[in-house]
Amino acid sequence: MGEMTITLNDVALLLDIPIIDPFYNCEHIDKEATILVLVELLGVEYKDAFDETKKIRGEQVRLSCL
Repeated sequence: MGEMTITLNDVALLLDIPIIDPFYNCEHIDKEATILVLVELLGVEYKDAFDETKKIRGEQVRLSCL
């Protein structure tokens, strides 16, 4: 299956919600906290979250959905 990126702008357009301010602004988050967010809030498997955060060097992670 191919990759697909859904942005906040995509959601705003689909739901007809105006986005006028930044959605979320946070301080630097460490690797373990990032993994915890991915696992607890998004339901990502721990190993997948760990592997992805090991590869990234920025503010985005790429994970596949089945």
